[in-house]
Amino acid sequence: MHRLPSWPVRGVMSPCQGLARWRRLFVSHGPGIVTCSALVRVVRFQALVWDLRRRASRVRAELAMEMTRQYLAGELSVLLGHVQAVTTTEAAGREAWSLRHAAETEPVQALPSVTVDALALAEGLCWDSLTRGDTVAFTRQAAVCAELHQFGVCAGLLKGA
Repeated sequence: MHRLPSWPVRGVMSPCQGLARWRRLFVSHGPGIVTCSALVRVVRFQALVWDLRRRASRVRAELAMEMTRQYLAGELSVLLGHVQAVTTTEAAGREAWSLRHAAETEPVQALPSVTVDALALAEGLCWDSLTRGDTVAFTRQAAVCAELHQFGVCAGLLKGA
């Protein structure tokens, strides 16, 4: 097996001159002597480590984004459960259940429209309670409506609010 001259060799320009900083990290034949093949292995290993770190970072970012999406859908579902609890008619209860089901099963891109529909339903419930003079129901519905609106704004689901 032909071996390249170890670096440093007096009067000989090393093919590994640009990688001289790796000389201190990877010693293969005694103190201060590094072969070119050892340097190549170190450089390849370093490239592999950086590639793995970059991939791991991307996976962590994707997992964080997926967790955020799941959190938004889950929180909206809980709030729609609160809307469903303060409904006063069977039809409104079915509509709230339908919106809750949509929040749990539809893609994340549909959450803004589900939030807008839920706010419209909650506002309709509030107006219906005011029309009937039911202040207790109105107070509960207005609190749920405010909570839903605040969540929609903070989560970025309501752009124009």
